[in-house]
Amino acid sequence: MYQLLGRNEMEYLESGYPKEAIEFSANTPRVEIFNGYLDIPDGYNPADAYRFMEEEIAKFIYGKRSISEYDDFLEKLLTTFKYQLMLDSAEKQLKELEIIKN
Repeated sequence: MYQLLGRNEMEYLESGYPKEAIEFSANTPRVEIFNGYLDIPDGYNPADAYRFMEEEIAKFIYGKRSISEYDDFLEKLLTTFKYQLMLDSAEKQLKELEIIKN
């Protein structure tokens, strides 16, 4: 509610967090996410791909699938679930937007 009504974030942070923690957080490098800039290519279904990724990674984590099968997992993701199509499309779009360089 406060954010929607225009809460002063710095004033809020300073009221409950040490200055060092605020500065550390502000200066910590972040991974930029560019999903919002991308159009999903025809033939790629993100819901199916993400479901597959989540299910298979859980199997690796809980020992239901051997880590020696990781390359097989990636191959199926890239081909059957057409993740390579998404990667290629994302790279092309981000280059066109000059977010990433050639």
